[in-house]
Amino acid sequence: MSYQLRVQETPGYVHILVTGANTPEVVRGYLREVLEICARGGYTGVLIEENLTGPGMNLAEIYNIVSESSGSRLAHLLKIAFVNDNTAHALASVKFAETVARNRGINVRAFSEVVQARAWLCEEKD
Repeated sequence: MSYQLRVQETPGYVHILVTGANTPEVVRGYLREVLEICARGGYTGVLIEENLTGPGMNLAEIYNIVSESSGSRLAHLLKIAFVNDNTAHALASVKFAETVARNRGINVRAFSEVVQARAWLCEEKD
């Protein structure tokens, strides 16, 4: 798998910047690693800032990845903010992933900017 994570601890959540290739294998791998980081650090909130290169994935791939990841018990305990920095990827695909995850009980929101994501993570209630 070809990706890199940069982890920045902040008050109340962990900010993770992901770079690499936009493939299903990379996304599955980095999501597993993000959950492991949250478990080890005792985080309840995470900001995933994704900047993967390459074409966007099709809806079936997105659905499968989100469905698999939502099987994790920890994923249901986290407050997850997601920002896709690659403007070539369709916003509709990001919103589709958010809908699939929320339908499975995951507290996730997709944002177009990191500032908005941070503000949501720092709210007392959502």
